[in-house]
Amino acid sequence: MENKSLTILVVAKLADRTLDSYLLPIISVEGASALVVRTTPGIARKGITYISPPLALRRNELLSFLWKLLICIWLGLKSEFSCVYAIFAYPHLYLASLTAFLSRKPLYYNIIASDYEFVGRGLVLQKLTTKLARRARRILVSNDSVIQFLVGKGFPHTVLVEYQTTGLVDLNDFFSIETEKHVDLIVVSRLAKDKNIHVFVDIVDSIRESKPDVKAAIVGDGPLMKDLVEYVRGKGLSENIDFHGWLSDPRAINQVLNSAKIFVLNSSHEGGPFAIPEAMAAGLCVVASDVGEVRKLIDQGQNGFIVERYDDRDAYVGIIMKLLEDPKQLTKIQKKAAEIKEKEAKGDLRRFWSNTAKYLRQY
Repeated sequence: MENKSLTILVVAKLADRTLDSYLLPIISVEGASALVVRTTPGIARKGITYISPPLALRRNELLSFLWKLLICIWLGLKSEFSCVYAIFAYPHLYLASLTAFLSRKPLYYNIIASDYEFVGRGLVLQKLTTKLARRARRILVSNDSVIQFLVGKGFPHTVLVEYQTTGLVDLNDFFSIETEKHVDLIVVSRLAKDKNIHVFVDIVDSIRESKPDVKAAIVGDGPLMKDLVEYVRGKGLSENIDFHGWLSDPRAINQVLNSAKIFVLNSSHEGGPFAIPEAMAAGLCVVASDVGEVRKLIDQGQNGFIVERYDDRDAYVGIIMKLLEDPKQLTKIQKKAAEIKEKEAKGDLRRFWSNTAKYLRQY
């Protein structure tokens, strides 16, 4: 029984490196593998198989969804897996719930975007998401406010599994390098609507009024890349802001992080985010919106700063200008931020999947 092979059917999206961090704990369990339904294949690893729509369908969101719906129905009827694991509600929990229903296999659900996954898409989808989430054997959460939200909705504590996303990040790849910090501000992010990169651009624009030579970097790619390049050009910031595109190699990300002084986050919701512990480990001061696990990572004014609203440009500018005008204080905070590598993350998804494997082998 102990060596019985297990296949975890995963329905997810996420950026390649982020998804990989959630899959590694699964394949770390002896005899376990992951079968992933995703729009595009991710990082190739032994034990991970991707099922993705044909290239011609990936470019159309509706056609891609319909293809994944048919695949999930087919997989559910075949029932050749041990459980279904949904990461993010829309539409992944919906597809995973259908597959679990058809296969009569256990459902697991990972909430990575706070209670936004329930309340962010209107009352009808809120009710549907809540109903489907109640079918999950376990719900994985990394945010205290989400736990409070779910308990308030009547979910029992015994169903909730708390973990910390910093436990999924290999901070050994990120460290401070003694080099010239010629970039004042940097953001590493998928260029999507909820990341609010245009607010970052507005912050740079405001700082330029007092510091004309301010330098910033945007690292990442996504559906808003073209719009953001035009937005930067329209504000006359092409000489101030550089676009680096997507970097998949952690060593390359660490290198570009080490060229900067301050990491800025303007997300309206996050599960982690992964980028903050990476930036802190690389020795950057972080100024971030109050989302996800930010309060678990940042001690206000000691190793970084939290801004209550992601779009409070004046608050961001005020904090950043004080830091740039006081290099000694900035250096002090950067050194404190780098101490994140010495902290042990709460919750371990490897342990969770190891225990889950024991249950599934008896299921």
